[in-house]
Amino acid sequence: MKKQFTLIELLVVIAIIAILAGMLLPALGNARIRARSTACLSNQKQLALAIMLYKEDSNGYYISTYLGNGDAMTYHLYTNYMNNAKIYHCPDLKINFTGEMPSSYNSTYGTNYFNVTGSYWISKTGGSPAYENWQRIPVHENQLAAPSRSILFLDSYNANDPEIGHASVYPYYRENDVVAYARHKNICNIAWCDGSARPIKAKSPFGCYEILGEMKGRSNIGDGNYWDRTDKRNGNL
Repeated sequence: MKKQFTLIELLVVIAIIAILAGMLLPALGNARIRARSTACLSNQKQLALAIMLYKEDSNGYYISTYLGNGDAMTYHLYTNYMNNAKIYHCPDLKINFTGEMPSSYNSTYGTNYFNVTGSYWISKTGGSPAYENWQRIPVHENQLAAPSRSILFLDSYNANDPEIGHASVYPYYRENDVVAYARHKNICNIAWCDGSARPIKAKSPFGCYEILGEMKGRSNIGDGNYWDRTDKRNGNL
């Protein structure tokens, strides 16, 4: 006659299974976060490559977040350089369109619009360049003193819709706005102006600026932040 398990033995087995599950589930969750962060960084490398190809075809100019013909940066890169819609988004964010990509659609990675993919703050003296739509004029490669340590684009947060991010971010923290964001368990993935992509580790999801510095105006040019066009940097990211 086969021995049958007693109720106590069954309870012991169930308890052991519950303990093992409790130990494994967090590990599996962390592995999933790491995998998605790695996929995000891979996307950024491919997108940065597309921008480098655009730069080579544009006499050394980086691409603008918003092109003069009305097309968005992402749409132009998608139709001319890298036609894989998935690379323009962090895997943790949703693709906010169905079917063909619309010409107005932009990436959910936030570009350095104030200094690289646009020209809001380009000198310590006040005033704007004397041409139309100056804020949409991107930087030329000769104007970047430290491409490998200058932000091209990074993980972003959009307070109006946290599920989609934003195509540009402020180079300083603004509450309830579009900012840099350490989405992957305090890891923020960043594409740099030399075409590379590497992450930083922040103390909190909104703690990126503690490492990257803030550029609240022209007076911050050269103060060690990683947003401007100079080679002055605090640390060596």
